[in-house]
Amino acid sequence: MLGTVGGWLRRGGEVVISHMRSRLWPVPVAVAAVLIVAAELLSRVRSRPHGALARGLWPSDISTAESMLSLLASSSLTVISLTMSMTLVVLQLASNNSPRLLREFTSDFSTQLLLGGFFGLFGYSLVVLRNLPPEPSARIPALAVGVALLLALAVVAGLIAFIAYLVRLLRIDLVMSEVRNAGVRALRVVYGPTGAPLTRGDAPRDPGVPLRARRAGYVQFIDMDELFRHARRADYSIAIDVRPGDRVRPGHVVGRVWNGHGDVPEDLRTKLADSLVIGDERTMDQDVAYAYRQLADVAVKALSPSVNDPTTATHALGLLGDLLGERARYPDGYGRFARDDGPALYLRGYDLDELLLLSTDQILRYGGAEPAVVSAILSVVRDLADYTMTDERRRDAVEQLVARTSWSIGRHIADPVVADRVRREVDGTRATLRTA
Repeated sequence: MLGTVGGWLRRGGEVVISHMRSRLWPVPVAVAAVLIVAAELLSRVRSRPHGALARGLWPSDISTAESMLSLLASSSLTVISLTMSMTLVVLQLASNNSPRLLREFTSDFSTQLLLGGFFGLFGYSLVVLRNLPPEPSARIPALAVGVALLLALAVVAGLIAFIAYLVRLLRIDLVMSEVRNAGVRALRVVYGPTGAPLTRGDAPRDPGVPLRARRAGYVQFIDMDELFRHARRADYSIAIDVRPGDRVRPGHVVGRVWNGHGDVPEDLRTKLADSLVIGDERTMDQDVAYAYRQLADVAVKALSPSVNDPTTATHALGLLGDLLGERARYPDGYGRFARDDGPALYLRGYDLDELLLLSTDQILRYGGAEPAVVSAILSVVRDLADYTMTDERRRDAVEQLVARTSWSIGRHIADPVVADRVRREVDGTRATLRTA
């Protein structure tokens, strides 16, 4: 019972965290609420006008404090509008590269924290201003006023850092590097250690009892620990046939469960199906293919006639090569999690040939006439040679890609000198594959 509750809480926490990270308002609201409460509490700490606390934190009088707090409250609203305008400009520019990058911008914690600081400064100043005593000789809340001054200085410093951060985000090379890093983290989460021995291969063909999705959307998260716990406790084997990033609909078969004892209880099937978190958009936490999709989108956009930026496309291909090299270190097929010969959990993954097609298919189609793009694709193939030639599916995938690249040269590159140079590179790539 406790394990079931813990799994439900963990899945609920994943949904809430993913939901909050992708929206701009939760963190600013939380920060503002904390500062407003702090203002109410600190305003109750009063000191004499000429006391040591007042001289150290706010040596001036109440009228000066009123003027400063009024200034902070009014100016913070102006800066909030400026910050939102800059953020919207960045979002618009990001959508020009790929609309799927927008989530990465809106989930940036530094943006959310800075907005929270300005909203909080506004609320904090108003609350302290309201609590100032009307009599000039009364005890002054020096601690609250001094904290307002320090908070204003901190927020201004944060604004300067935020402007520098926005300038950095406008550089598409750095944005793509962040996507690559997120993709590597997702790969290591899915294919790295999970607390149970892992082998890879084909899942059993036993049809078992189907597990069905209960809502439409994208698979965002698979609770592997919870599934494996159910498999061991109930002595059932489980195969999940969908992956994070796959779209499902109500009633869609997402997996199978079986054992040698007959039917599977309905409540267990419900619990197993609920171990898959389904949402309205893809996330990067376990969705290995999402990083490949984003980088390929940027490359295709860069190759469009309206942009015509093959340098960005080749950079994206280089980062895709990094991700493919990271994925190539792991075997293909279903992941099998089991201890001894007992019940096992089988999880379907993205095989290397699928990710290679996802990474290069559209780029080659739209950029086959650009020699630099073709050379970048061939470079990715050569880097994968040591991981592909010992596996039949992987070998077929890279050989087909080289063949498509060679065909593209003859169809799209009219300059004979350039075409000959790229063909020699194709021949060199084939030689590398043969000797791998």
